[in-house]
Amino acid sequence: MIESKELRIGNLFLERFTKEVLIVEELTVDKITFSGDYPNEWQAEPIPLTEKWLVKFGFEQSRENDEWMVLNRLTMLKNGLSVCVGHYQSWHNIGAKCKHVHQLQNLYFALTGEELKIK
Repeated sequence: MIESKELRIGNLFLERFTKEVLIVEELTVDKITFSGDYPNEWQAEPIPLTEKWLVKFGFEQSRENDEWMVLNRLTMLKNGLSVCVGHYQSWHNIGAKCKHVHQLQNLYFALTGEELKIK
């Protein structure tokens, strides 16, 4: 179960049944409010971080290896297990693990101070 302290406003999730993308709109200690109007039962679930989502965020795959890069700031290995930051030839592996879209959004913000947006 995901706790509100792990999230930020703007994080993306999927509605379990419709697969509609939900956005975190409000956070309190006891409650997470998502976008959308669901009169019946519904449930938000984390979005697995895939190549499709990396492309949506503007990452481009390196022609030389399995790395994905966005804005010359963040490089991520294709398997989603290691993230490096810096500029060409001066990368620093921070060992972060991103398995879900919201984790990448949070990491990107923490490292750059900017929101990771869908292109």
